[in-house]
Formats: sequence, C-alpha cells, structure tokens
Amino acid sequence: MLRGVPNWPFALSVISGPLFFSGKLFQMDTEAPAVLVTTSFPPSVHTAGGPDYSGATLDWGVYDFRIPKLGFLGETFPDKRTAYTACPIDYFPSPLKEELYEKFTRTVPPRCGEVMQDLSGTIQGNWIVKDKRTSPTDDVLLGIVHDNIDPSIGVVGIAGTLTNHGSIDFVPQHEGFINREPSEVRADGNIYCYQSGSHRQVSIAPPISGRILIQLADDISLKAEHQEKSCDESFYFYSPILYER
Repeated sequence: MLRGVPNWPFALSVISGPLFFSGKLFQMDTEAPAVLVTTSFPPSVHTAGGPDYSGATLDWGVYDFRIPKLGFLGETFPDKRTAYTACPIDYFPSPLKEELYEKFTRTVPPRCGEVMQDLSGTIQGNWIVKDKRTSPTDDVLLGIVHDNIDPSIGVVGIAGTLTNHGSIDFVPQHEGFINREPSEVRADGNIYCYQSGSHRQVSIAPPISGRILIQLADDISLKAEHQEKSCDESFYFYSPILYER
C-alpha cells in the first residue's frame, strides 16, 4: 500500500501472500489509520469482485492530513477524515500514475472524481436531516450533485428517510423548474422538481420512482419531499423533510 499517508482497503475478497496490519483501521480522530503491508515479492496482496464474492468491488482510498481541508459546508460527515480525502492514484510515480488513470471510466478532470461538491447559496452538495448530525447511520444523508463518472448527469442521491435508498439521475436543465442544474437553484421561493429522464441510470444506486420536490429556504436549510407523481403535475408540499448543513 502507499507509504507516508493513511490508506484504507475495504471489501477484500481474497488475500494472497503474507501481510500484516500496522496501526488501527478505525480511527476517527487520528492520523494513523491502518497501513496494509506485504512481506512477499512480488507483492500480490488481494483480489476483489468476481463470481464468488458477494460485494461489488474493492474500496480503497487515502486520507492525507498534510493537504488543506476540503471545503465542505457545515458538519455533514461525522467522520472528520472525509475532509482530507485524496486520490490514491496521485501518489504513484509516473508513468505508472498515468497508466492507472487510463483504466478509469471518467475522462474529464479531476479523473478521480469530486468528493466535495458543496456550493454555498445553492442546493448543490451534501445535506443532513435537521437535528440528526449525531445519527449513527447514514440514512439521514441527502446528496444533490453531479455523477462521479459522468459529471454531465445530475444525481439526487438519497440514503434513506426521505424515501428508500436510491437516486434520481437526470440531465441538468438551465431554465425552468424541472431537473434544474443544482448549482443554479437558490433561495428564490420556488419549488423545483426532479425526476429521472429517458437516459439510462448512471449511478449505481437503485432508481427512485416518482419525483423529488426541493425548495431552498436559505444558505443552510432546505425542504424536500418524495411523491409518486411526475413533474408534469403541480408542485405542492404535503409533509416535507427538513435538511440542513
């Protein structure tokens, strides 16, 4: 694994070759999470995915406490390490770094995607159900962002509470109140409607039927409600959920 920075490997399917863990894997307020070290050469460490593995893929990331904090608005994430998320590929030397990037599906910079998409004064970014910052589960989270692989697609990602876990993927529009580009939705008193379009589902979350109504109240709070209707019908709230950041 990478030396000098905390990196975390999850969802390992098969581990091959001698290895050992150094440090502690789950450290919320420390700069010394786990480092996975191989003692064999060549360093064949693990595999992920495949027909015999129930998980989706290998999860691997880096927290680098030497870099400036990402500009998240509010305290949406209880794990303070998130603000120091970095792209693991950037720590490899050239030309290996460029060779690894060529395996990515995303073709526009930044090639690893954007962890932090919060934009002040708009609905874009991460939100949490009001007064639920200390919730031990992530079902209180809501993300109104652009897809990490194809940023031309907008995503309303719902962890729970508002409706079942899933997402509405849409092509952002630059006028009107239906599927409006998130960075253009401000606290103007209007209700905006989001529903999936005719394009294929881009994000890996299950698609959400119906529509999501969203209204930004001010810079740090919004109302949202899921309804089994289409955006062709009138926009009215019945029992919206309050979110903040």
